[in-house]
Amino acid sequence: MAIIDSPQLWIGSARQFKRLEELNRPFIEKEAASRDFTSESCVHFKDRPVPLDGFDTFLMGVAIENLLKGVLRANGWSFKEVVNMGHKLATLYKACCKLCGLTVSDDERKALKKLEQFVIWVGKYNLPTENLDNIVKKCGLLAIGSRDGPTITLEVSESERKSIYAG
Repeated sequence: MAIIDSPQLWIGSARQFKRLEELNRPFIEKEAASRDFTSESCVHFKDRPVPLDGFDTFLMGVAIENLLKGVLRANGWSFKEVVNMGHKLATLYKACCKLCGLTVSDDERKALKKLEQFVIWVGKYNLPTENLDNIVKKCGLLAIGSRDGPTITLEVSESERKSIYAG
């Protein structure tokens, strides 16, 4: 049981999600670069496969979550305490900074707050279960069309992407 309930398990999981994101990012970037967004309003259907947009962002969010939870476990937090934090990336980040004596970067905290909304619901519901209008505006959700229907993705600015990858 000790190996299962260890910080290394959380950190190993974070590495797996990050590796999966790294392997898929070139495909996602190539696909996104080939699109002409100037003619799209919200959803523009084309004869293309299901887009991968947002997949990389979601994987990084889950990787960051697992890494932060691993840091908390390594610093004495119980399994239950870590799990009870849910998917609150910004709160996890602040707790880790405090434990490790680091200064909280406001840019990173804001990017993680936006990312946590996506991580909380995208893997389960495709759309937020509450406050849809607010979250669409706040997070910059986009619908990317394909022959298989639309896919929801999260608009991430270059500065937010840098903060996410710094986390």
